[in-house]
Amino acid sequence: MGGTMTGIIFLDIAIGVIFLILVFSLFASAVQEAISAIFNLRAKSLRRGIYGMIGNSEEFKAFWKSPLIESLKGPMNVFEKAVGSTDIAAKADDNEKRAPSDVPTDVFTKSVLHQVRAEIEKVRKEIEDEAQDLKDKLKAVSPSDIPGLVEQIHAVAALERSPELVKRISIVLQGVETKAETIEAAIGTWYDNARERFAGWYIRRMQFWLFFIGLFLAVLTNTDPIRYAVELHHNDQLRQEVVEKATRISALEDLEDVMEALVPVEERPVADTSDLEAIQKRISTELNNLSGELAAIDADTGWGHCRKPPYAEQSWIACLWDTINPVAEDRPIDRNPVLGWLLLALAVMLGAQFWLDVLRRFVSIRSAATSPSSDANKTQKT
Repeated sequence: MGGTMTGIIFLDIAIGVIFLILVFSLFASAVQEAISAIFNLRAKSLRRGIYGMIGNSEEFKAFWKSPLIESLKGPMNVFEKAVGSTDIAAKADDNEKRAPSDVPTDVFTKSVLHQVRAEIEKVRKEIEDEAQDLKDKLKAVSPSDIPGLVEQIHAVAALERSPELVKRISIVLQGVETKAETIEAAIGTWYDNARERFAGWYIRRMQFWLFFIGLFLAVLTNTDPIRYAVELHHNDQLRQEVVEKATRISALEDLEDVMEALVPVEERPVADTSDLEAIQKRISTELNNLSGELAAIDADTGWGHCRKPPYAEQSWIACLWDTINPVAEDRPIDRNPVLGWLLLALAVMLGAQFWLDVLRRFVSIRSAATSPSSDANKTQKT
């Protein structure tokens, strides 16, 4: 590269390293989604959240097996059947059915009202010795008479034997106008607010997964961003090529476009599936695509040094140990990669969208820094 780039060489190196992290974040997210599908993690988070909203295991089991919720369930994969779960909420599931990853607000509202009716009916059968006016209040109401049902909810909620779900719905409906649409909206708002917390739990849990997936990918490909930065510093042509590619990528609108630019559509696996064999194939494909992208940006990665003497005839464990041994004097590569692996894994935790935004900012700074120089060169030539 010419002298005009000397002043922004470290900016170019930063762009190259950020682009490397973005690539890892994208593929780590793809692997994480596949693992989430295997373990059905999103559904488990939702199920635990709704269990917390209802607050009683027996009432939750009845709710979770209500007709509308049952209609959202699908078949379990082989892995789920083999592993099972000791989670209280999970015991509400049939052994042959896969919990839904999402319950729409209207389905939740209608299922809650359905379950509340069932709980009130149980109470009605148990109050033979109660006052006559309470018996009169708990007479059957039509499914469309939601305001009439609300009157019963408040009456039953005042009893000591009141079901937990009825108590909570009574609190939700305090002060709410007795119109069917207003009542359903209040229950829906309760669910939507709680669902935001479920999403937060899931995201935090997935960040935990992303760290270990990122670390696994870093070790598997032996990718050290510190070593890569040094490589970019000494290789002008590579640095220019990576910056040009990163600039093109940063101009794309979203992560889906970025992934399409990195991996041809025909080589991308199915995005969402519960079939275990398809998920395994997807993970394998994503790993191959990551290796291909690393080769495309000429990152000095991999374990090729373990196939060279003196390790060619030895176990790969010996090469691995010499590579990461903190006190090794004769290391097969130029530096210990462990710190780089950890830094890469920590960076991946922040997510691909974060690194795409950071890349755009750095590219924007670089464009602003190079524009005056270009104008000055044109003026000088003229």
